[in-house]
Amino acid sequence: MANKTPFSAVLTHKMTARYHENVFSGKRVSDESGLIDDCLKVGYLSDFSSPMSKTSVRVAKSDSIAVGEVEGSKWVRVQGKGNFMSSPRLKEYVEGCLESGTCEAVVVDLDTCPAMDSTFMGTLAGLAGRLMEREGRLAIVGLSDRNRDSLVDLGLDAILEMENEDGASEWSNDLEAIRNGLKDWDGARDGAAAAEEVLEAHRKLCEVDDRNHKKFDAVLDVLEKEVSARQAG
Repeated sequence: MANKTPFSAVLTHKMTARYHENVFSGKRVSDESGLIDDCLKVGYLSDFSSPMSKTSVRVAKSDSIAVGEVEGSKWVRVQGKGNFMSSPRLKEYVEGCLESGTCEAVVVDLDTCPAMDSTFMGTLAGLAGRLMEREGRLAIVGLSDRNRDSLVDLGLDAILEMENEDGASEWSNDLEAIRNGLKDWDGARDGAAAAEEVLEAHRKLCEVDDRNHKKFDAVLDVLEKEVSARQAG
């Protein structure tokens, strides 16, 4: 039997899978109460069930990040799914750069990232906000159709500097050399995002675009109860 995963992680992961299925079939999320009940019954994590977009993506063997510095910009390449398992590592790296005062711009490369869940996208939103407070920026390159649609549908194109639809960016001519020069980075964090981090990520999504409340209010309710129960215990 697989190791159990915290319910908050199961819920957000499954809701993201359902959400992507609706997005790419032209629908929108409405009532997720049935999905919450399903998650309570299952209690285990399943893989993304949403369909891939028409644009192919090279998939890394494991969920990890590779990092480097390019002309003063911190570069982070997401190798594998951008989800609640990889978001703590991304957050740790960028926050470390911010605390050291060596970070004015961050480039997140999604070339080998086949999909993102809402926790990961909320983490991007939170980091973008912190960079903007310092007059910095968070840029996204290597976008597949699927990942671009996911970010735009949540309104994150309002705070993220996204490459053009044809893949053009200020780094376009040097991508191969940049990627070859990156180094794998493990950091101190290992494992899934804590419930508090998942909650904060979804709050950030709702701060960016009020329409996200309709998508994630059910998640927020469950997460707030879980966090409150932990704090009381």
